[in-house]
Amino acid sequence: MDHVKEKFQSLQAKLTSSADTDIPPTPDTPSEAIPSNSQVVQQHEHRLHSWADHYTGMIDTTTLNGPQTAGGVHDPVAHDSAPHTHLLWFYGHHTPHSDDPEQAAKHFHFKVYNRRTGTVEKEKVPLATKLGMEFLFEDMRSVDATAFIKKRLEKETIRMGRAYNEPESAKHIPGFVTAFNLPLDILVEPDIEQYRTFNEFFARKMKPECRPIAHSGDEAIVSSAADCRLSVFPTIDLAKQYWIKGHNFTLENLFQDSSLAQTFSGGSLGIFRLAPQDYHRWHSPVSGVLNPIKKIPGTYYTVNPKAVRENLDVYTENTRHVSVLSSPVFGKIGIVAVGAMLVGSIVITADEGTRLERGQEMGYFEFGGSTVIVLFEKGRMMWDEDLVSRSQLGMETLVLLGDKIGQRVETESVSR
Repeated sequence: MDHVKEKFQSLQAKLTSSADTDIPPTPDTPSEAIPSNSQVVQQHEHRLHSWADHYTGMIDTTTLNGPQTAGGVHDPVAHDSAPHTHLLWFYGHHTPHSDDPEQAAKHFHFKVYNRRTGTVEKEKVPLATKLGMEFLFEDMRSVDATAFIKKRLEKETIRMGRAYNEPESAKHIPGFVTAFNLPLDILVEPDIEQYRTFNEFFARKMKPECRPIAHSGDEAIVSSAADCRLSVFPTIDLAKQYWIKGHNFTLENLFQDSSLAQTFSGGSLGIFRLAPQDYHRWHSPVSGVLNPIKKIPGTYYTVNPKAVRENLDVYTENTRHVSVLSSPVFGKIGIVAVGAMLVGSIVITADEGTRLERGQEMGYFEFGGSTVIVLFEKGRMMWDEDLVSRSQLGMETLVLLGDKIGQRVETESVSR
C-alpha cells in the first residue's frame, strides 16, 4: 500500500506545481482582487473550453490511439495506473485531495444492492463516465454552456462509436475484461481473439442457459429485461419523487406522443440501467406483439444515477427508441431504449409486427452505459415489494436477465 500512496502523493505534487497553468486566477485565490463580471465570464468560458479539450485529449490518449494498458478510459477510477497529462489536469481540478487513494476513490463510486447475494456492493465507474459527469455538473450554469456541452458530447459520442467499430479497437478488449473481471465462459463466443472490434465484444451474446427465464411459460410474470441496476416505482409520481429529478420529465416528453402519454398515465415504471461492464443486450420483460418503433434524436448525457437525480432531463433529452408491446395479459407495455454518453448506437434486433416471448432479445447497445425504461398501464401489474422498498430508499438493485421482478394483478385488486 505504501507504494500506492507514494505514487498518489507524487501525482498531487505534479498537480500542485501546474495548478495555475490552465485556469485563470479566481476570486477564492487570496492574492487576487475580485474580478469584474467580464473577467468572470472569460474565466468561465476558458474553464469550459479547457475542460472539453482535456476530455477529448484524455479519450484520445487512453482509448483511441493510446497503448492498451491499465489506466485507460475503461478502468474504474480507483485503479492504480500511470497518469497521463490530461488525467493530471482532471485530478487537479475535479477530484478531492487525499493522500489515501481509497478515500479519494469513494468520490467516484455508487452503491448497489445485489439481490442474489444480499450484499451492498460498490459499482465500478469507468473514468470517462466520471469525468463526463464532472463536465456536466461543473458548467451547466448557462444556456450557452449547456449548448456547448451538448454539442461536445455528441461529437465525442459519434467519434467514439466510429472508433470502436475499427479493427484496431480490438486491442482494448483484454484490458476491459481485466478491469471489470468479466466472466467469459458464459458467452456464446468465449474467445476474445475472435471479436473483430471492441463494439463487437461490447455487444457480445450470452448463452441462454446462463440466464434462465424465471417461471418460464407463466404469462403473468414480469422478468428483468437485462443484467442491470434496477429501480421500480408503482407510479410515475413516485418515480419523480424518489429518483427522476429532471425538471421537464413528463410522459409526453419521454414518448414525444400525447396518445402514448395518456395510455400510460398513472402507470408503473421500471428503470433498467446497464453499466458499461454489463451484458448490453436487452430482452422482452413479457410476451407480446412488437408495434412499430419510433426513433427520437437527442443528446448524450450520462445515465448514471448522479445525473438522473439532479436537474438534468436525461431521459427526455437523450437519443432514444420508443417501442410498445401489445399483450393480452398486460395490455400495452412501453419500452424506451435510452442512449447515453459515449454510446455508439442503439440497435433493434426484433422485427416489428412479430410476437416476442418473455425473455426474447429485442436489441443491444454499442459502447457506453445505457438504460431501458419499461412502463405498464395503470392497474395492470405489481413490482416485487423488495424492489419497490429499496428504490424508495434511493438504492438500485442488481438483477440479472430473466429474474422475476413483478407480476400481473387484477385491476380491481390494486389500491388506487
